[in-house]
Order: sequence, then C-alpha cells, then structure tokens
Amino acid sequence: MSEILDTYLDCLQRLIKQLDEKYIRQADTLLQQLRENIDETKSFDDTRELKHERSKIISKLNILTRKTLGMSFYDYCGLSTIPPGEVEQQELPENSLPFAHNYITSACNYVSTMYEASQNASQLFLSDDDIWPAQCQDAISIFQRLQQPLLPDNLPYSSLEVTLSSINEQVHELIGLIDSFSPFGRDKSVKARNLRYTIRQKLNDFPHYLTPAIDLIDMLGKSIGKLHICTLPFRNDDEVL
Repeated sequence: MSEILDTYLDCLQRLIKQLDEKYIRQADTLLQQLRENIDETKSFDDTRELKHERSKIISKLNILTRKTLGMSFYDYCGLSTIPPGEVEQQELPENSLPFAHNYITSACNYVSTMYEASQNASQLFLSDDDIWPAQCQDAISIFQRLQQPLLPDNLPYSSLEVTLSSINEQVHELIGLIDSFSPFGRDKSVKARNLRYTIRQKLNDFPHYLTPAIDLIDMLGKSIGKLHICTLPFRNDDEVL
C-alpha cells in the first residue's frame, strides 16, 4: 500500500510540471492535501476516514487529468486499474448483496440520465439561436429526473459515493447557470453571451466527471459477482448495464 501512495505523490509532482499555469494552483492544493493524507496514513493507519478523504482527492485528480491530458490519473501513473486497496471491495455478507446490487444499478442509472441531460442541454446551447425560457426549463427538468442515490449504511462504497457527489455538484451548478440564463435567452448583450459561453464550457467538461464513476461502478459490480457493465454512448464498450 505504501508503494501505491508514493506513486500517487510522484505522479502528481510530475503532473504539475506539465500543466498549464491556470491549473497549477488547483494541483498544488491537491498535492498538499494528498501529502497530509499520506503522512497520516503512514504514521497511524489507513482508516476509513482517511481513505474517504483520499478518494475525494483522487476523484478531483481524475477530473483534472482527463480535462488536461485526456486520461485518468490512474492511467497517467501507469496503473492499469484502480488499486484494490483504494476501492472498498471486501466480501459483503449475503444479506447486503441486494443492497449493493440496487445501489450500483441506481448509480449507473443516475450517471446515464445525467449524461442524457447534458447532451440535451449541449444541443440547445451550442447553437447561437434564441433560447426561450420554456426550453431552459425543459433542459433543467431532465437533470432533475433522478437524484443522486443514497448510499445505504451497510455498504462500504464511499469511493463511489464521493464520485457521484462530484457529479451532483456539477449538476447543481449547471441548473443554476441555465436558470440564470433563462430570462436572457433572446438577448444579444455581452452578459448573455458570456453566460452562454460559461454554460457551454461546463457542458463540455461534464463527461470528465462521469467516466470515473463508470469505472467504479464496473469494478464494484464485478466484486459482488455481477457482470455489471455500465456504459455511455461516448465510450467504446460493447455491453450495457
């Protein structure tokens, strides 16, 4: 486990040297957080709380490297899969398996629906045509079809919960932006153009938040003996959940 943690630090330090200046501050903050987490892990023990915090950091790094390099942080580090010690894959009691199956299925449905909503919104906002308030509300309503599934207390899937929470945060930001834009959809002012551009950028970045969740859903599904393959149209997998 110590070797994996050292790999994380080495990779992040190497990554910082490759990043554009606009991403340096974010990466430096994540490096400091990761160092503190790893120091505590090595000094004491890798508790559930420390692993949960590390999952948050790695989730943010996955998003950063997909956005800047087109690959996950794990791939950048030369790790072909998420290290087993970093994902809660311990054997579950028999009576917890139905809860695990339902949670993983709900997670896949949530991610798929958010992707569908982002594609619908992209079609609307990538055009320079007038956008009516009703169209904005329709776009918002698709994002609101499903809520982030709640993790049952008897499941140790905090890594997936953290990743879904990152998606949920982005969804709420997008809903707020679209709602703010709604009264200005036919306005050609600088304010309206800037807001439309911000929404476009958010929608363009959105898939980077979805891919790590799909990877975790697949891994956790397999850990409970289910060929739980969850896919999105922009991926090249052959099977769908």
